[in-house]
Amino acid sequence: MTWINTNGKSDMRLFFLLLILFFQFSSFAQKTYTFSEELKFVNYLQDNKEYTDAISVLQKQKNANIRFLSSQQDSLHYYLGWSYYNLKRLDTAEAYFSKVKETSPFYNKCKFYESFCTIYTGKYDKADSIFRFFKTDSSGNEAKLKNFELAGISLLNRDYKRFDSLSKKFTDDYFPIISEQNNFIKSRKKLADMKRKSPLLAGAMSAVIPGTGKLYAGYTGQAIAAFLQVVSLGAVAGEAYVRDGIKSPQFIVFGGLFSIFYIGNILGGAASVRVKRKELNREI
Repeated sequence: MTWINTNGKSDMRLFFLLLILFFQFSSFAQKTYTFSEELKFVNYLQDNKEYTDAISVLQKQKNANIRFLSSQQDSLHYYLGWSYYNLKRLDTAEAYFSKVKETSPFYNKCKFYESFCTIYTGKYDKADSIFRFFKTDSSGNEAKLKNFELAGISLLNRDYKRFDSLSKKFTDDYFPIISEQNNFIKSRKKLADMKRKSPLLAGAMSAVIPGTGKLYAGYTGQAIAAFLQVVSLGAVAGEAYVRDGIKSPQFIVFGGLFSIFYIGNILGGAASVRVKRKELNREI
C-alpha cells in the first residue's frame, strides 16, 4: 500500500511538472508568435515612414517582461536603430546598431550605418575603426564600398597620403559610387589647392589691386564688387581733391569712405581665404 501511494505521488508530481512545462512552452510560443507579428507591423510602419510609431511599438516589446532569443534581440535593436536613423537621431541609432551581433543577417547593414552615424557626428576615428574591421569579400561590391568609405574618412581627416593610396583602388564597374569617387578626387584637389593659399598674400594683393585678394581666394563676384567700390570712391575722392582741395567737405567725406573701403578690402581679402577654407570643409 505504501509503495502504491508513493508511486501515485510520483506520478502526480510528474504530471504537474509536465503540465507546467506545457504552459511555459505554450507561453513562449505565443510570445514568439506575437513578436514576429509585431515586427511585421513595424516593417509596415517603417515602409510608410511612421518611424515614431514604430519606435513606440518596439519599445513596448523591449520593456515587456519577455525573454527574447538572441536573434530576436538583434532584430529589435536593428529596427530601433533604423527608426532612429531615419529620424536623424544619430547618437541613439548608433547605440542600437552597435548592439547587433555578427551572427545576425542585419549585421553588415548595421555596421555600415553605425559608421555613417559616427561620421555625421564627427567621430571620424571611430568610423574608420568600424570600417577597417568590416569583413567583406576581397573583390566584390562590398569591398569597393568599404574602400570608398575609408577614402572618404581619410579625406575628412585630411590624411591625403592615405586617401591617395585608397583612391588608386577606385574602379568604374560599380555604378552607385562612380560619380562620388570622382567628386572625392576633385575635393582632394580643391583642399590641396586651398591649403597652399595664404591669407597674408591675399591681403597684400588686395592692397596693390583692390579685390584681387578675394579673386585669389575664389570669390570672383565679390572681387569685382570690391574693385568697383574702392576704385569708384577713390576716383570721386581724387576729383574732389583736385577740384576743391584737401579741406573741402567733398574730399573729406569721399576720402574717408575711400579709406574705410580700401582698408576693409585688404582685411576682407585676407579673411576670404579662411572663409573659403571653412566653406570647403563644410562642403566636404
